[in-house]
Parts: sequence; C-alpha cells; structure tokens
Amino acid sequence: MRKVFASGTIAIDGIDFEVGDGEFVSIVGPSGCGKTTLLRIAAGLENATSGNVSVNATHNRPDALPCATVFQEHSLFPWMTLRENIDFAFDRLAIDSGERSRRVSAQLDLVNLTRFEDAYPYQLSGGMKQRGAVARAFAVDPQVLFMDEPFGSLDEQTRVLLAGELLTLWERDRKTVLFITHSIEEALALSDRIVVMTAQPGRIREIVRVPFPRPRDPIELRADPEFGRLSVHIWHLLRQERMS
Repeated sequence: MRKVFASGTIAIDGIDFEVGDGEFVSIVGPSGCGKTTLLRIAAGLENATSGNVSVNATHNRPDALPCATVFQEHSLFPWMTLRENIDFAFDRLAIDSGERSRRVSAQLDLVNLTRFEDAYPYQLSGGMKQRGAVARAFAVDPQVLFMDEPFGSLDEQTRVLLAGELLTLWERDRKTVLFITHSIEEALALSDRIVVMTAQPGRIREIVRVPFPRPRDPIELRADPEFGRLSVHIWHLLRQERMS
C-alpha cells in the first residue's frame, strides 16, 4: 500500500501486513512516519494512492457496528453529557431505547464512570474523557477497533492505568485492534505484535512478536527482563531511523 499527498510527499510506501481475528497489533515509529495515515486508511477515513485494504468485519448485526475508531483527542461532544455522548453511538443502529440505556449503563460501569454520567466533558479530567471515548467505541460492540494514540495526551501514570483498563475490556471479548502509539512500553504491555516503521516515507522496518502470556498487568510486566530487552531492541531500531 502507498499514500502520496497532493504536495508529492510520500507518506507510506510498500506497507503489507495482516492483523488476525482477535489480535492486538500496535504500530510505532518516528514522528511523521505515517502511522496515523496508515490507520486512517485502514479505518476507511482516507484513501490509499495505490494498494488495497481489506477489513474482514463479518457480522451484519443490526445492534452492532463492524468497526469503531478512538482518536487522539477524546472527541466527546461538549454540549452532551457523558451518558448522552455514549448513547449517541447508537444512532445508526436498530436498538430500542431500553436496550440502548442498558448498554450505556454497562459501559459506564465497566470504565468506572457511572457517577459522572451526567457530567459534561469540561467537568471531566483528561483520563475520564478518554475512558468515555473508549466506552463509546466498545458500546457498539465493534468487531474491529482502530485506536490512534488514545492515551497520548495523558501523563504517564494515567496512561499506564488506562492501558490496564483497556486490557481488561479487551480480554472480555478479544476484539481485533489496530493501535497507534509513541510509547514502546505501552505497545509491549498491550500487543500481540508490534509493527515498527521507518522514518518517512513510512515502511515496515520490523514486526516484533510480543511473547508475554495473557492476562497481563502493565505495571508488573515491567519487572520482566524480557520486557526490558524488547524495549531496548525497539528503541535501537527507532534510533537508527532517527540517525539515518
């Protein structure tokens, strides 16, 4: 797959990989290497210049969407309460009001935000807003989930804790996830495989398989010597790209 912008800049080139059903795959790479462009193409939000993307989301249930996307910013509507924001995700689905309410309540409970359901986004912390955005994506029960640096704007402590919450949600039904992040540690804690990209134009430098058994604790995992070894290995790959 290749993407060339109107300016002539080649964003990504020669991208070719698969994400298996129920697999969690992260993409890391230098700034400007085309990670977000790649995810937007995969999510159907942007067209590739050449090549094809196939998303095999097979269910056609009237009460679910095949795919959902969580962006870098929380993307909650400021004029809606948290509950209303999550409920809005159902507007394209054939679900009665009672079932909508039940599913919204279940998601609020899963991300521990029930007592903030009537709060507006400006009344929530950054971590709460991102948990709300994740809850909205999971509420429509997507088969494939695209996540573009969902915790990138948060402090380290908050993002590690939210990674743990995301793992808990993911372990429940093992959705297929394509996840963009700048954090190598975050990618190692969450993923089955990590796609390491080159500097612009973005190509695949290496695909690293993550060997840690599930379920995982993102904090305890950092004490594993293999976690440190893999982290250093990926850092070396990225440093070589920065210096080339």
